[in-house]
Amino acid sequence: MMTRWTIGFWVCVLGLVAGCGGGTTPGNDTGTGRVDTGVGALDTGVAIDAALPPNDTNTPAADTGIDAAASASDAGNDGNVFFPDGAIMCLAGVECTNWAAAIGAASRGAAGGTVDAAVANCVVQLHRADCCGALRAYGVNHGSRMDLCTAETMCTAMYPAVPGCTSDGMVLTDTGERATRDQVRVRAVNPMSCTFGTCYDCETFRCTGAGCAAMGGITSTQCG
Repeated sequence: MMTRWTIGFWVCVLGLVAGCGGGTTPGNDTGTGRVDTGVGALDTGVAIDAALPPNDTNTPAADTGIDAAASASDAGNDGNVFFPDGAIMCLAGVECTNWAAAIGAASRGAAGGTVDAAVANCVVQLHRADCCGALRAYGVNHGSRMDLCTAETMCTAMYPAVPGCTSDGMVLTDTGERATRDQVRVRAVNPMSCTFGTCYDCETFRCTGAGCAAMGGITSTQCG
């Protein structure tokens, strides 16, 4: 027959009571990790990524990569490309999560009594379309620049600093053409009636002749 002292002894041995003398958690253990075992001087209490989020309880919701290897520092080993949690999966053609909504909400048109007056209100918005460096040029109203630059900054932050892939450096225009940066130009097309009189669509295209060389293009300070 077990006495009260004997039961208490085995409860403490099995670690079932937090108040038993000695404790089981080292002083360096912050105790915040999902798989934190509470042992080891180097145990920082950071969850080890072993599966696709939302099982990853210690990373932002934007982390959509599969952590293929356990990492005590929770650095994120996605494929063989290392990047911080919060970055998207680094593959060619995989775009940041906020850009589609931003460009969809942006004003892409301009008003003017003449096509020249309208195009003066159009600018080129350059966008990094994936982690490898693919570029897209959009024709937008100059009034949309601030919002789109904010979205672009957030977008770029989702890409890893060392992506492990590269782009050919060509830019995709609104017309579906591939151009070098210095060939990209913006124009006003599709005149239509609007509350301002006549409105046009701002459109980027590939300029290959002298007739369009003086038109607006990509500027180095567009978000500066």
